[in-house]
Amino acid sequence: MNLEAKIITDKKEKRIAVYFKKNAELIARIKKLEGSRWSQTLRLWHLPDTVENRERFHLIPSAHSLPSAEGIEQIEKFKQWLRSKRYS
Repeated sequence: MNLEAKIITDKKEKRIAVYFKKNAELIARIKKLEGSRWSQTLRLWHLPDTVENRERFHLIPSAHSLPSAEGIEQIEKFKQWLRSKRYS
């Protein structure tokens, strides 16, 4: 099975696009997944962008959390460095 998956935006909604050569067995398996759809214009199958689907296709988890205190401190240092170089 040669599958490739990546994040796309379809109709202003984040989706996971699944690319593979036409294979009846894979199509049947994709159809069983909740929220799967065929896009005639994109000519691919796509699924909702959920944690389960990201794990299923080995994609990087989405970063919905806020930065940590250390991350905020690093951002502030970087902003100060930009100001020192007179960048906006």
